[in-house]
Amino acid sequence: MPKINITLPEELLRKIDKSARDERVTRSEFFRKAVQEYWEIEKREREDRGRARDIREAMRVQASLRKKAGHWDGVAEVRKWREAR
Repeated sequence: MPKINITLPEELLRKIDKSARDERVTRSEFFRKAVQEYWEIEKREREDRGRARDIREAMRVQASLRKKAGHWDGVAEVRKWREAR
């Protein structure tokens, strides 16, 4: 497994070491878990942004269709379909 070197402020390193001890993992394992969790959070946030973008686009399309359709009573339309059966 490749090794890396990083520089951290002493206070942050103390907090990391304490958390690693509390979780009973090595410092390396602590960093591996932290990076993995960061990626999972990033993935969820990216997916959420994509869904929000899709929703905005759907709302834009609906507004455009509503504008083109003018006044339209959906309830009355459903009643007509039911009566036509």
